[in-house]
Amino acid sequence: MRTGHRTSAVHPACGQLQVTTRGHVGLSQTELAEAIGSSRPTVSPMERGAPVAVDTVLAALAECGDEVVVVPRGSVVTVTSRPGSCTSGSPGCDAAERERLGREIVVQDSTD
Repeated sequence: MRTGHRTSAVHPACGQLQVTTRGHVGLSQTELAEAIGSSRPTVSPMERGAPVAVDTVLAALAECGDEVVVVPRGSVVTVTSRPGSCTSGSPGCDAAERERLGREIVVQDSTD
């Protein structure tokens, strides 16, 4: 069994998603880095798609309110809105945040 940190290049689209998500929650790169026990010189390249530890990517996504969902290859993934997950007037809950948080993922096997 291997131990230690494995690094992986982050797809540029994922890096851009992280930038957008970080902006939605109002964190700077430095604030995000501090929250996940990393450094700004790690967060910045990650957001550009450079190789970083997988743990760092997952921690950054989680800190910004996102999660990674693994589905079987060939499956059909549908993302739909979920009512009531974020309401107007909640602190930090603008229209973009309501849209981002109000989602549900449904996975169907492609053989169905």
